[in-house]
Amino acid sequence: SIKFDPEKAVVSTQSTGEHYISCLEKELLVCKTRERELVVDRAELVEKIRMIHGILEDKQKQLNNYVGDCEEKLTTSHNRYEAAIAERDAALAERDAMRAEHTPLVAERDKLIVERDNLVVERDNMESDKWDIMKQLREVEDRCENMQQEVKFRDGAIKSLQDEHERFSQECMCNSLDSLRSRPMSRSSSLRSRSSVGSKGSGLSRILTLRRHHDSDTDSFGSEEAAAANPKKKNRPRIQFGLFAEDSERDKRKLLESLSEVPMIRWKSEAVVAWLELVVHMPMYSKACSENVKSGKVLLSLSDNDIQTGFGMVNPLHKRKLRLALEDVRQPDSMTYPCLAKLDHWWVVNEWLPSIGLNQYKGTFRENLVDGRVLNSLTRKDIERHLNVVDKSHQTSISLAIELLAKYNYDLEKLAVKRAGCQNIDRDVEVWTTGRCAEWLISIDLKEHANKLSYSGIHGAVICHDKDFGVDSLASALLIPVQRKVLRRHMEQEITVLKSGGSRRQTTPSKPKAGKFKDSLSRAFAGSRSDTPDHNLKAFKAPDPTKHCKSPDGLSIKFDPEIYA
Repeated sequence: SIKFDPEKAVVSTQSTGEHYISCLEKELLVCKTRERELVVDRAELVEKIRMIHGILEDKQKQLNNYVGDCEEKLTTSHNRYEAAIAERDAALAERDAMRAEHTPLVAERDKLIVERDNLVVERDNMESDKWDIMKQLREVEDRCENMQQEVKFRDGAIKSLQDEHERFSQECMCNSLDSLRSRPMSRSSSLRSRSSVGSKGSGLSRILTLRRHHDSDTDSFGSEEAAAANPKKKNRPRIQFGLFAEDSERDKRKLLESLSEVPMIRWKSEAVVAWLELVVHMPMYSKACSENVKSGKVLLSLSDNDIQTGFGMVNPLHKRKLRLALEDVRQPDSMTYPCLAKLDHWWVVNEWLPSIGLNQYKGTFRENLVDGRVLNSLTRKDIERHLNVVDKSHQTSISLAIELLAKYNYDLEKLAVKRAGCQNIDRDVEVWTTGRCAEWLISIDLKEHANKLSYSGIHGAVICHDKDFGVDSLASALLIPVQRKVLRRHMEQEITVLKSGGSRRQTTPSKPKAGKFKDSLSRAFAGSRSDTPDHNLKAFKAPDPTKHCKSPDGLSIKFDPEIYA
């Protein structure tokens, strides 16, 4: 229970009211203080707004002045643009006139280039024919020498027959005179005398006997046992093969076919000569071989010095060719590339060199008898020293082409299948021949320069693996001057696409329409020809500084006064 005291209640009520009034007074003082601060802040803000307003007015005046200057500059640039268009039209007209004058010269130049190529082909054919004729001439000389030896032998036989005939005639005359002086002889005795005269080893029977001895010498292939049994037989002339070149080569081939299963160490001299002429293709050394090499065993045991002295070989590549061929015969199981034996020097000269664009070196390769084995052993030093290839780019071209053949193990069938797969599509560039590169040039609108690759040494392996190959190398090979920058830029883009492997262009180009894209320079100006100058001027307006503008290509461009000025 709580007792209520009225006096205490009044006192507590008064103290509570006084406390509340004091709190209100404090809050009122704080509000007045804040009001004074706000008045001061408002005055400062009003002053700042006035200053900003003045600055904005000044900037507005500067911007108006700048826009006026821009409009004047735009008018000036517009006039310059019209003058440039007029100059461009005049230059295009002058260029068309010069091109019209240049067209017959280009046609004449193309005719001369075609004539030059025909003359080069004719020269190469004449050189190959000359080599064939020289080969046939050597065979004819050998055949004539053999025939002369046989004629000498027959002349000796005929002379001995004539001597016997004269002696027989004299004996007959003496017998006839004796018979006239004496009594007549009986018929049986006369027949006996005649038979006794014919049995003295003279006359036709003796000649036939000599001929049989000569034929037996020819058929014996010079065996050592027969030579030991008959010493005179060694110095006697022998006819080894047929009298005609075709018969001789046929006989040699038959001989090699018959000895295909016989090791070379058991071959005789005739087989060694046939192998040297028909397999190694070195007929110019057949005479020395027949004189100095009497068996395959002797041939396999020859060293480099023996080859030089016995065959008279001075050319280092000839010695290398024979040495490599003998090494393949000695160790057939250790051959790295079995297909090398199929690649003779005629394939190297007539097919491989044109495929890599180095027709100018046909004579050098033909003289050095460079076949597949020699080709595989060539170094850059050999190419420069022995083959007289001084141009560094041509040395690189030959080296890269040899590396490509080694990559495919010198298997021409496999390489031909790879090339057939990229004949109509721009892929597998490393196996491209020079002819395929010329087709690629035609497909990128460079037809007038495609025929200049025949002597450039540019092929697919050079494009892919030569670090120094680029637009400058291709332009210098195609005789394109530095001033044609648009054409060089076009070539650089196409080479980049080709190396990246992203191009799948068909190599058979469609025929362009008349008067359109006659060359790469015309294509570069195609965009400017499509729109007339009036249309360009109408579309060219001063941009609005407050908005974005769009270019004719549809790109959004933000207006920047400094850049625009």
